[in-house]
Amino acid sequence: MTIESHIEQFISSLTKSITSNTFVKVSLGNYQGKEQDLKNIYIRKVLIKREDKLAFTFRYKTKDIVKNYAADEGIRLVKEYLLTGFKTSVLFTTESDLVFEQLRNLKSSLKQKEPSAKELPSAGHDKEKKRLIKPESGSYLYDLKITDEKGEVFKNAQDKYKQINHYVEILSSLIKEVPGTQLKKQ
Repeated sequence: MTIESHIEQFISSLTKSITSNTFVKVSLGNYQGKEQDLKNIYIRKVLIKREDKLAFTFRYKTKDIVKNYAADEGIRLVKEYLLTGFKTSVLFTTESDLVFEQLRNLKSSLKQKEPSAKELPSAGHDKEKKRLIKPESGSYLYDLKITDEKGEVFKNAQDKYKQINHYVEILSSLIKEVPGTQLKKQ
């Protein structure tokens, strides 16, 4: 088979995995293109404003750049990148892993393997922060006008909420050292 037909099969599998909700991630590597210092591209599915997107993390020598694309645009870009510089690509799904490689002798291979991931990752765009004080845990946050009645932090009070959590984090290590005291775990 030709390189182009292997790429078409890879793109077809990528499209199918996204539409059938088995997509985990894509990794593009072994870059030999024109863009200086680009090493890899990692692609995962994210939910932004209730819309599925593909988040591309461009890994450079000294920085990472993340760009979000609609699924069809992202698929088109993956195909373009495989044709113009990335020699290795792995599609991770919950059903199988698909490995595409361009070899030195102008040949390519496409291998299907057992899945590395059995479950779908979180599609959340932002990572959940670990906070000592949960917004819904205290009516005092409501009294301070940091949260609403439901325990949701107001947009204009995010900095204050973060500051209170940081303060409690600093004090919690000091309180642990005082004999005869215990911090209540939430």
